[in-house]
Amino acid sequence: MRKALIILLISTSWISWSQPTTTTLAQKFNAYQAVWPKATLHLLFNQEKFAPGDTAWFKAYFLTEDLLGVTGKQLIEVNLVDSSGESRLHFLFAVTNGLGFNQLIFPETLPAGIYLVTAHSSWMRNFASDRIYKKRIEIVQNNTLLAEESPALLVGVEGGHLISNIENRISLYTNQSSTLQIINEAGAELGRATPNKQGVCSIRFTPRPNTPYFVRNVGDTNTTALPATEAVGYSLRLFTDGDKTKIRISAPAPEEVTLMITARGKVYHSATVTASNEVLLSLPDLPEGVAHISLLNAAGDLLASRDLYTSGAGVQPKIDLDKNQFQPREKVRVEVSLTDNGQPVEGEFAISILNAGLFSNPQHTLADELFFPGLTERFNLDRSDSSWLTTLDNLLILFPATLPWPEIKDPNKKPRYPFTAVIEKTGRAYYPGTLNPVPDNTQIMFYLQKNLIMQQTFAMDSGRVGLVLPDIYSLDEFFYVAQINGKQIQNLKIVWAEDPMVLPQAPVSRETKEEDSYAAFITRTRLINKSFTEFSTDASRVTPEFEDSNFEEEIMGANITVQVQDYTLFPTMAELVKEVIPSMYHRKTKKREIVRVGLLPPMIETNDPVYIIDGIATSNTAFFLSLKPANVVTIKILSDPRKLVPLGLMGKNGLVIVRTKAGNAREPLDDKAKIITGLNRPLLFTTNDYSTARDPHRPDFRSTLYWNPLVKTGANGKVTIEFYTSDDIGTMHIRINGLATGGKPFSAGQEILISVPEKE
Repeated sequence: MRKALIILLISTSWISWSQPTTTTLAQKFNAYQAVWPKATLHLLFNQEKFAPGDTAWFKAYFLTEDLLGVTGKQLIEVNLVDSSGESRLHFLFAVTNGLGFNQLIFPETLPAGIYLVTAHSSWMRNFASDRIYKKRIEIVQNNTLLAEESPALLVGVEGGHLISNIENRISLYTNQSSTLQIINEAGAELGRATPNKQGVCSIRFTPRPNTPYFVRNVGDTNTTALPATEAVGYSLRLFTDGDKTKIRISAPAPEEVTLMITARGKVYHSATVTASNEVLLSLPDLPEGVAHISLLNAAGDLLASRDLYTSGAGVQPKIDLDKNQFQPREKVRVEVSLTDNGQPVEGEFAISILNAGLFSNPQHTLADELFFPGLTERFNLDRSDSSWLTTLDNLLILFPATLPWPEIKDPNKKPRYPFTAVIEKTGRAYYPGTLNPVPDNTQIMFYLQKNLIMQQTFAMDSGRVGLVLPDIYSLDEFFYVAQINGKQIQNLKIVWAEDPMVLPQAPVSRETKEEDSYAAFITRTRLINKSFTEFSTDASRVTPEFEDSNFEEEIMGANITVQVQDYTLFPTMAELVKEVIPSMYHRKTKKREIVRVGLLPPMIETNDPVYIIDGIATSNTAFFLSLKPANVVTIKILSDPRKLVPLGLMGKNGLVIVRTKAGNAREPLDDKAKIITGLNRPLLFTTNDYSTARDPHRPDFRSTLYWNPLVKTGANGKVTIEFYTSDDIGTMHIRINGLATGGKPFSAGQEILISVPEKE
């Protein structure tokens, strides 16, 4: 990287390169970054529009500000949020060294609408909520969707302050189709401009001291006030001098200030400036992306700031095919090559092949998604538009990403949330029906019903408990067993510490009267598949596998097995226990019914056993006794100490394993604290291989022909991908997005045509 190129002094201005204030502020910035490093999270989807019941495939990037992968394993939380801010889908998934892939499966009952997919790591919760990943997803059923937006008129001033007696640039946004004008209090027009198709424009004018100004749509009486005009203040403006972008600083009086330019979490330029009028200087070479210009006084207070975009040559991806026209079910070979300054470079990327006729929305490049995440969520940054850089610059003024200088200059807090690689739970244990915590040193056994994981710990510090769990998948349910001084605590209550994330709301949307091409395609495709399935040979039935069989494998089998249907059917479980099941007995007391399992020495039963009924553990004897023997297949008893001792508290009084005919008997779950969200297991996208024999009559229609999130080039910068076309005809779009060595984003696309050959 080269240093500052040109320094041009005007009036009595001068620049010093080694002032203590500048050095101190740069050191404080670096110290802040070391404690508060920013992280960027981005999801790449196979397509942007879906229907209820669809699967959305995505690749995840979790990156540092240098666009390098966050090292190690990290957990990411995903939500699908509706217009009320309610999460309709929620799960965790893992990334390793900044990369991962997963999927969302939309419920078939999900209403049509525009939703937000949000994603964040625990670490990202330390920062403003606008740093979490957000993407609009359309779920269509019949017709196209339209977001309902209230009239909006936004104003931004270059540098952040409206300064009197100098020319100021005002950036404007409106979602109304009209010309905008700046007026004074008397309604006199001082400037006007017509927004572009993105609703963005700018106006330059020179305000007078102590005078209010307003913006309005021409012909509208509603106005939006500009910031208060400052008679004394600092102005920071950019302008172009030939092929160079330069900074113009205006100051009210001679005062030493620090000019600092930062990008990707690093200081690229800093200087102490004493300005009685203006200072002009060329910008240093900066990495591609958004840089931040900060003007600070000696105390580190922000006087003015400006965001700007600097472009770069970037990586040049190339997509090569042996031909551009194919037939249905034909193999396609795609070669992707990457070069950087003409030299091969290694990289990795995701590739999707889409039916182009189903999707009309233009796609952002990965670079734009990473550099301007908040803007690409709302605006289409069309690089084919000759004025796109002007639009982008106005948007950077309207939505500045200012640095937290109060925290940088005077750090007074530490991050609350760490990077997280494991599932953790903390809470307190209470006696049932009370707010009385269990005593210190209370033993608690936690059992995860589906993942068959046991973890035993102690409650300390007024009932406080904590768990660090290995990777578990999907939703699971806790079962608790607790004792203090050898006495069991029945119906233990755990209250987990909750710190919910405030989720943004998706826009309110409505269906139009225009048919959506993707919704129509999915409806036809599902009807075809259903018709084919109904007239094809029935698949053989598979006997369901019960969860308790896995548990039995863990304990190496039960000691006693009773096939209930081999005996005379008793009307109640109590009678069945009494008459049929060995090593198990039942009796009634005045307060409750008691069941005991006779344990082999040296163990002695002191309480009711734990029951595993259709794979779900419970200590509820009343529920066990409520079962109907006519519905029970087997009852198995575990009474051998060699098998019970490894189960800890769970095996202290024996184990009873019950399987019913329906396989789904369980007591009602009335405690949501027992539910835990595990990881979403990543699935592989499947595609058809027509090189082998396959039923030629089975239809094959897909919106995404091919999806692979983990493609890597060799040292020569090249890789070949092969896939088969489907039965769809028309234009298919090849899209790649990825990162080359050094954190350099790239994107490319190419179209191919699928057609049926004409008969001679």
